[in-house]
Amino acid sequence: MPDDLSQISTNLFAHCIEVLFHNNQIETFSPGEGWVEESVTGLFCRAEDEVAAAALDELGRRGSAAREWFRTHGPPWAQPLPTSYAACRELEGVGGRMGLLGIYVPRPANKRTFRSCSPFAANRRG
Repeated sequence: MPDDLSQISTNLFAHCIEVLFHNNQIETFSPGEGWVEESVTGLFCRAEDEVAAAALDELGRRGSAAREWFRTHGPPWAQPLPTSYAACRELEGVGGRMGLLGIYVPRPANKRTFRSCSPFAANRRG
């Protein structure tokens, strides 16, 4: 049962992030003044948007937990785990195994869901 509950929680959280992207409450860039950046993911939300800020805080917490887990259990060639949008984008086109990590950049505009793109949205550790 805990695994089922964890999976349900993970899916609901990923859906929440997708909805916030779709509603332009979370962005991969700063559209202007009044937007703040979450430090782990490098994603932005409006300073007054408490819901988006809370979601990004949780996403940052999960990203930090994933990075710590990956430091011990991930392959040496893939260190450190990129958790920010910009870090993932920098890997696109690099080639080799590191280039594969760039494939997992969240791109809502390309209709690729956050659930399948994020290396840490589904992290259940931490």
